[in-house]
Amino acid sequence: MALIGGQTQTELFTIRETPGAGRGVFADVDMAAGTTLWRADDLTAHVVLREYRGEVCWECFGYNRGRKLPVRDATHGFTFCSAACAAGFKARYDEVCLQTWAAVYQSSQARAQKAKEGPGPAPAGDETPAKPTGQVINEAWDSAVATAAFIIDVRTAGAKATKAQKRALQLAATRVVPSTDVLTFQTHALLTRYISPSHWAAILSLADEPCPYTTQQELQDHITAYLHLAAIVPPALLPLLATADTLRTAKSREVHNSFGIRSLEDAGSEFFGYGCWPSASFFNHSCRPNVRRRRTGRVWTFEAACEIPSGRQLCISYLNGEEDALDLAERRARLCKTWGFSCACERCGSSQS
Repeated sequence: MALIGGQTQTELFTIRETPGAGRGVFADVDMAAGTTLWRADDLTAHVVLREYRGEVCWECFGYNRGRKLPVRDATHGFTFCSAACAAGFKARYDEVCLQTWAAVYQSSQARAQKAKEGPGPAPAGDETPAKPTGQVINEAWDSAVATAAFIIDVRTAGAKATKAQKRALQLAATRVVPSTDVLTFQTHALLTRYISPSHWAAILSLADEPCPYTTQQELQDHITAYLHLAAIVPPALLPLLATADTLRTAKSREVHNSFGIRSLEDAGSEFFGYGCWPSASFFNHSCRPNVRRRRTGRVWTFEAACEIPSGRQLCISYLNGEEDALDLAERRARLCKTWGFSCACERCGSSQS
């Protein structure tokens, strides 16, 4: 894990290997409580869940207690809390990126229209409910890449494509993507790699999970979204879809490195979505954290929660402030399910629950 630009050190801390927990952050100086350690503004990929799209600002994640937001971008399908946030969204991207968001929104509208016309055939039962293995994942993606190559070849051929090829392309472009949220997350990741190479380099430094899909259906949702993107994105993005590296990488890093996007009141009881901020992901977990985090708009700020001596590891809680309400078994179970590790922090390793 590294900060943006490949840094592993600031004037306050150093990132280095720590036994049994990969890399961690260690204080290089004595710190007073309240010291600002880091501001992470490198949001690389995120999604606001579909059911909250009308209530949560796509740009700053502002939320007005369930009320519909006043500014809607009818071209790209997002809602904003203000004209300033809408302008901020557009300023973040070039024309290729904005065309991509528009294409994704148009396809989601077509999907919604099909749903109004009546339900399609019931999906086949999930015959492989177990978590997909690495071999199953690789074989599925290899097959998808071959299909994507065909789609890209047809699009590149343009007017020279045969009728059969054009029909195949049309089928891919109108493919029903089961999860709009997966498609949105993939689109953000794709555009980050296209327009922000430094942020993409940072995501490569995060811990990789080779088997990130919990079910076969989740794996299939990601593959379907990938093929759909290959059929609808502007030509400038097609080289990034010639392989599945971009979208597979985004998922394999996100699964253990994402931060929940929650309401800023009511102790964050409302969960709106999630995002990956690479430079925020180098803090390890402790059930007795000495660093607290807070989100302001798109930015996470990390502060010393107490006095911290030089040499001490800097840790946050992955339990969103609930660590004091849970006993040892509950904490470990939740961390294992969500983050994939059995907690052995100082608190959990002691006799105190």
